[in-house]
Amino acid sequence: MRRPCLPVICSFAALLSACESTPDSPSAVTSSPGFSQQSRQVNVLFESYSQGLQPGCAVAVVDEGKVVHKAAYGYASLDHEIPLSTDSMFRVASLSKQFTAAALALAANDGLVDLDAPIGRYLPNLQARTRQIPLRFFMTHTAGFAGFEESLQPHVKGLNGKPVTFGTGDYLAPDELFELSRQTAPLSDPGEKFTYSNMSYYWLGRVIERVTDESLRQYISRKLLVPAGMRRSFISDNADEVIPDRATAYTPLSGSLGSYQFEVSETNLDWVGANALVTSINEFLLWDEQFRTPTLGRTPEAFRAQLVSRQGDLDKDDPDSAGYAFGLYVKDRDSYGRSVYHRGSWAAYRSIYKRYLDRDFAYFIFCNRSDVDREQISQAIEDIYLKTRS
Repeated sequence: MRRPCLPVICSFAALLSACESTPDSPSAVTSSPGFSQQSRQVNVLFESYSQGLQPGCAVAVVDEGKVVHKAAYGYASLDHEIPLSTDSMFRVASLSKQFTAAALALAANDGLVDLDAPIGRYLPNLQARTRQIPLRFFMTHTAGFAGFEESLQPHVKGLNGKPVTFGTGDYLAPDELFELSRQTAPLSDPGEKFTYSNMSYYWLGRVIERVTDESLRQYISRKLLVPAGMRRSFISDNADEVIPDRATAYTPLSGSLGSYQFEVSETNLDWVGANALVTSINEFLLWDEQFRTPTLGRTPEAFRAQLVSRQGDLDKDDPDSAGYAFGLYVKDRDSYGRSVYHRGSWAAYRSIYKRYLDRDFAYFIFCNRSDVDREQISQAIEDIYLKTRS
């Protein structure tokens, strides 16, 4: 029997009071010293998640190297009434791609892989046409493949004869997925157009494992996470493993904010490469710092520049608008200048990371609920901190 989550009416003044409560308080928020006017405005954006027993979000804002806002709103576990904190561990979905791409870049810089070589050199069992496509096309979503659902659903049916939903609806072990996916052919000619593809990044993960003789989890931990200080973060290659401080993911039963009734919506897949990073706000702050004062790679400054360098365009007719780098979108003319960013959605987890490169400003939001309007919240955060500087 599902327990209904009842709303509690909370005024803005009451919210601010709650933000100064003890860490064990359900609506407690960890914020920057001074509790600035901008922080108060950000609190308002997440105010509804502090009402009643419901999942929510954790957020950090970094301006010129200073954490000017860091907070958590809502609950990590509705079953056990555990509040979210900035140490809560989220599955951040496609924000994982920048770690897979960075790992691929490290392997290339070490001479283990050639980004311009055909993928068949490393995965010879792929379909004949696929084997000829260079690795860089898979990294930039221009290899001609789509996501798991679009590529694989025609080949996989449930017991009821209907297509399965990958992530929460059915289960394929990684090797089973590879046997199925390797038979698929591109949906369009390589380099013809940008088509976002989780399957491409799954294959890139397999390439890294092949050339390094390590699991992707081991290689990314050894080469990226541990050197960056992110010792609690990891690539989850076991959907059943116990994760201390896990933020469980939830979907509203009614599909609308305000009902306060939810069901668990977690992944049951062990696939890595596209969406398996588990991390926290506090840990991700250490990754963001790599874009300010890099320490990774043989030549850190060059490695950082490589990660944000455009490798392909989203729209050939407007090449200066947006492109794709190493697991990050690149936009030269964003709302407040040049940016790199990515969004993540898997099961009921939602996330977004964005850094304005020339303004030295970044923010990231991790949520354990599916009904978050990330676009509206993100634009509001940018306006709160950057609009007066324009």
